[in-house]
Amino acid sequence: MNTLKYISQITIYLVIPIFFVVLTENSYAQGCSDAGVCSLDIMNYNDNTGQDTNNKSTSNNFIRIGASYGLADYKINVLQNYLEYGYQTTNFNFNIKTNLMSQIGSEASSFGLGDIILSGQYRVFDETFFSLGIKAPLNNSNSKYEYNSNNFDLPMDYQTSLGTYDLIVGLSHQIDNWGFFTAYQMPLKQNSNGFISNTENANPIFNKFDTTNQYERASDLIARISYNYKIDADLNIIPSILPIYHLQNDKSMKLNTAALPFKESFEEIEGSKGLTLNLNVNLNYKLKEDVVSFNLGFPVLVRKSRPDGLTRAFVSSVDYTYRF
Repeated sequence: MNTLKYISQITIYLVIPIFFVVLTENSYAQGCSDAGVCSLDIMNYNDNTGQDTNNKSTSNNFIRIGASYGLADYKINVLQNYLEYGYQTTNFNFNIKTNLMSQIGSEASSFGLGDIILSGQYRVFDETFFSLGIKAPLNNSNSKYEYNSNNFDLPMDYQTSLGTYDLIVGLSHQIDNWGFFTAYQMPLKQNSNGFISNTENANPIFNKFDTTNQYERASDLIARISYNYKIDADLNIIPSILPIYHLQNDKSMKLNTAALPFKESFEEIEGSKGLTLNLNVNLNYKLKEDVVSFNLGFPVLVRKSRPDGLTRAFVSSVDYTYRF
């Protein structure tokens, strides 16, 4: 395939999602809602690692390095670097991934380690895999800022991790070029964030953020439907839809209720339950067994409230997968 044909095909597949990003600019206050599972290799059904699940001759190990940029709520710029190792065979896959986060906004900035995620897949029959994973935080989501000689908790939007220990259970299936995945992500242990909006003597510029004092985040139900369009042996484009349903309203501790029974001391954060629908496109270019990938994702349907700080108007990323 000549260079001109490459450019024309790539342009067609990238202009459409970029156009949708422009259309959804006014809804940037909500979106994506990925608590970790959506970016895992188990979610993408091996469509960006250069691994053929039925080809025993390909290399079993890979290392992936990448970087992403996203625009969060309140015009916070979110930059992420990530490193992943994976081991893959015909019937079993194993992955370990970690990341480094930076949030830069008009109110503050933060930088630090995020999470570490261990996950695995096992072929249960034909092209169906069972997935199991655990996400562990590398901090408690309780970073602080100093104001008037006092330390106050930063809102979740400026934390580099959700601070939760999560269980991830999933099931994936492939039919020809179609990929189907569903997962359940449940927090096993909550974080230690103590941000309270409208706190006396605190910086008033943070008053617009949701209170997440002793924050309790609810579980997510995630699905992905993708189609692997192969332009030729080395280039493929994978559009997908990604619905994420937050099963319940999140909760935070009521003010001045520390002495109340545990159940009565928390209140729901209205509007945090519900559906977010994202569109995504991957472009993968194969260099022998290695792969260079470009990704763009953005929301078209959003929830009313997202106190966890996972708001994104869009997320774009580039990564390199080295197989050995």
